[in-house]
Amino acid sequence: MPVTIDDLLRERDLGLTALVRGVEPAEGVGWASSSDLADPTPFLAGRQLVLTTGSQFAGDAVDDDAYSAYVARLADVGVVGIGFGTEVVREGTPEGLVAACRAHGLTLLEVPYRTPFLAVIRFVAARIEREARARDEWALAAQRAISGAALGVGGAAAALDELARRLEARILFYDESGAVRSRHPRSEEPRGDAAAALETSVGAEAARLLAAGRRAGSELDVGDRHVWFQTLGAGGRLDGVLAGVAATAPDRSGRAVVAGAVALTEVSAGAAREAVRLARAVRRRALSALLAGRRDDAVELLAELGATVPAGAVTVVVARLAADPARTPRLDRAFAALGDALAAEIDGRLVLVAERLRAEALAERLAELGAAVGTAAQLGVDALEAGAARAGSAARRAAAGQIVDWGGLPAEPLGLAIAGGGLRELAAARLGPLEDDPAAAELLRCARVWLEHNGAWDAAARELGIHRHSLRDRITKLEQRLGVDLARFDARAELWMLLRAREAAQ
Repeated sequence: MPVTIDDLLRERDLGLTALVRGVEPAEGVGWASSSDLADPTPFLAGRQLVLTTGSQFAGDAVDDDAYSAYVARLADVGVVGIGFGTEVVREGTPEGLVAACRAHGLTLLEVPYRTPFLAVIRFVAARIEREARARDEWALAAQRAISGAALGVGGAAAALDELARRLEARILFYDESGAVRSRHPRSEEPRGDAAAALETSVGAEAARLLAAGRRAGSELDVGDRHVWFQTLGAGGRLDGVLAGVAATAPDRSGRAVVAGAVALTEVSAGAAREAVRLARAVRRRALSALLAGRRDDAVELLAELGATVPAGAVTVVVARLAADPARTPRLDRAFAALGDALAAEIDGRLVLVAERLRAEALAERLAELGAAVGTAAQLGVDALEAGAARAGSAARRAAAGQIVDWGGLPAEPLGLAIAGGGLRELAAARLGPLEDDPAAAELLRCARVWLEHNGAWDAAARELGIHRHSLRDRITKLEQRLGVDLARFDARAELWMLLRAREAAQ
């Protein structure tokens, strides 16, 4: 507890008498010092008790205005009170000083001649030292309790509960997205408009700190509450923000306890982030196994997470993110939105599988991040290869920030066959030799247009903007590279399906 005027008055050895009781700060007396200067304010700090013998008021010229001016100067710098030593310069305490202290609401104590000022100063110093030692012991006990809670079953949540209890504060833990991950103590949930407005203001400041992306802290006052903030994690990759709401700002010992709790929470958040990263990696491998038809492998992988392969109908979502310098952080935010959904990055696309309502919510979140999103709904896991192809086809029709469902696209006669994973693998094998040839893309483009025109040379050449003899020359080169005779219908039909399957896989 801080040193108070009441403590001084209760100390019988000092023999102090209160002549005026003014408004005294809750923080108590910060120090005591003696001065007989007419204006000691350049040498004073707030919350001091000024001891004086009144020699500055000696003489017959002193009037009430002089006392009033003196007291006003002390009150303006936050002096907690005046101790007037009697029988040194004059008998008793001047009535003018008493009246001035009463007018300015400043405490006035009478110090008897037998009590040296040094005794008052030593008393205050000893109490301040005792208080500091008690606060240090409190901080040590609090840090031990918080560490013990963190190492127990409750982990970081229990540690933050303990921090809230020790600080008599409410702690809010914001994750890297700015959402409230937890509130502490968990047994208390303030309600009402005032609580909602307070949390809105706190959330706005937490979002500002997260957007800055730097390790930082801040403080602000919201109504009658003081709020402190501290980011978690390293600059450039913040794990969240801790916010503490209390009646007053934490003192030095309180800040030390907060610093320790922040360190523990950072370790916990980092471990949680790593666990989430590993879990996502396992889910990616499981989804890749399902897409490749290796159901047993997917079952084994998901068993490591205590999860199972979806048993009923699912929805496949494919999201295309723009290839730009900001792609990596955008992909990180996309994965952060997925939670426990099966997801994998395949050829620059994000492919995920979830039950319908969850998939729809995730598709909306990915679209908000600027992705072009395609969906294919109501599939069993045995049809995921086809579903991924369908959702991929829908994603190619979508603009950035748009969701297109495969079921709403115009029907395609060969859509189901082309969606099969076996045909895509065949296309990769048959057309693979052309991938490293810079001219291959042009040869395949010409073949696609030529086949779309049922082998009509003139019509295809006009669409391509080349001479029909040039088109014939390119088709001949393609025949040579692939070892096929495109004069035959079956060869043309096979190439058509291989081209469609190749496009479905992109």
